[in-house]
Amino acid sequence: MSEETKAPWMLDEGLDGDMSGDAGFRGNSMTRFRMKKASDTSIIFLTDGPKFRILWEHEVKIAGFYGNFFGCLQMLGLPCPLCQLALSEAPRGVGKRYKICVATIVHLTEYTDKKGAVHKNERRFFCAKAATVEILNRKYRSRVEAGQTLKYAMYKVARTSNEKGAAVGEDFEFVKMIDPAALPDATELDYSTFAPNPALVKTLIGSLPSAESFGSKPDDFHPPGTDSTDDSVKY
Repeated sequence: MSEETKAPWMLDEGLDGDMSGDAGFRGNSMTRFRMKKASDTSIIFLTDGPKFRILWEHEVKIAGFYGNFFGCLQMLGLPCPLCQLALSEAPRGVGKRYKICVATIVHLTEYTDKKGAVHKNERRFFCAKAATVEILNRKYRSRVEAGQTLKYAMYKVARTSNEKGAAVGEDFEFVKMIDPAALPDATELDYSTFAPNPALVKTLIGSLPSAESFGSKPDDFHPPGTDSTDDSVKY
């Protein structure tokens, strides 16, 4: 791993890094790449295989909505109140920590959001869990064998209609290598947005509704994807 890109709070780096351990759930955010079920799109990786960042995070349900992410404080060597809540009898909407492997991509397919804004060729965080990382590691090795890299490689990506399928895609078909000079911005996004923030976690804990609002059982926390009406991202 490279000390130039691996921040002190990160767990590991690279597609061959340690993705074992905690299972967990996922959510979405405006900066994270996601696909609708039964769709395909095209992306370009701006991060090479050995530079993917590995970390822990929690997803928290706030005001009825998922997609609120907080870095696990254990990455700083600190006790994590979110871990304690997630494992308690009254998690209050806090999900168990989970590992993600993060990279930067360019999303090439044009789409219009709910507010009518048109998006195309925008950089997004690609947040993959263990099963997807295994697939990408094979794709990375194929590029190396071809004398290329994953960085600046274009892929056609498909997501199935499977409710449990990863919303970052399940099938990755190499298209071609891209000249970075042809991209509006070929730099990676700022990964410090994933850094654990003790002060923010403290504020969050103090603002969570009472246990009675969620019930008293751990399974009262329903992560997105367990409800068939949910179409948010799965990593």
